[in-house]
Amino acid sequence: AVSGILDKREESVDTNVRWDVSGLRCMAAKKTADLVLNNIMHQMDSVFAESHAEYINRQAAFKKRGGCIYKKNHLPKWADDSPKKFFAAADKYEGVGNTRYQEIEFALPNELKLDQQKEIIEKFIETHLKDFYYAYAVHDKIGTMSNGEHNTHVHIMFSERKIDDAEKEKERSASKFFAYPFRNSKSLDDKRKGGAPKDRKWGNKNRAKYLALMREDFALIQNEVLAKYDIPVRVDHRSLKAQRDEALKNGDMLLAKILDRLPEDDIGPN
Repeated sequence: AVSGILDKREESVDTNVRWDVSGLRCMAAKKTADLVLNNIMHQMDSVFAESHAEYINRQAAFKKRGGCIYKKNHLPKWADDSPKKFFAAADKYEGVGNTRYQEIEFALPNELKLDQQKEIIEKFIETHLKDFYYAYAVHDKIGTMSNGEHNTHVHIMFSERKIDDAEKEKERSASKFFAYPFRNSKSLDDKRKGGAPKDRKWGNKNRAKYLALMREDFALIQNEVLAKYDIPVRVDHRSLKAQRDEALKNGDMLLAKILDRLPEDDIGPN
């Protein structure tokens, strides 16, 4: 859609206008244009939950990308087993400025088969997301910058709103679920008058601390599953420095020497 708009703009340009496209100006203009387009696409994904649900499930405009090898969700009945419908409701009913969804993405070890990789995902969800509505999709494709290695990973989308005791007893409607919670509720009927409460652990004040906890849990869960299937490799969520300090403390000089290196540059998904 964005490229189409720019194509039309280019067609309508007055050719009598002189454009300065020399050297540094050309490079600066191109850099600015790339930043604008990247920002637009990022905002489209981050603001519209429905669009991102289509992306991770490879639906609609994202269908041709392929690579989605497994999907699962835990959603209310009114969503009709459709992440797209659930997150479209979040787009529609969440208050202005409210977070419409959160996403957790992590790599899965290529040494494991899909059913074994799913054990990691399910254990992680049971630990951190069992009281939330979620949808996840496993993607498998050849890494763009790899030597033919698979980049198997999972996207988990979820609502920050907790499935409280009122929701467990009787589900709210879509509009009610994403509404503001009823203040000073003293009964289930009171709670049902308002929306499901947002869990504070996802808030800005607690997010960094909880992220660190999830990273540690993910490493432990992954190592448990790797050990279960006799895969000799292990992962560590800690920095190289923290691992080296522990090796020195334990007198393991060989390991400390191996860990005495600079971390690789973070390239990122873009």
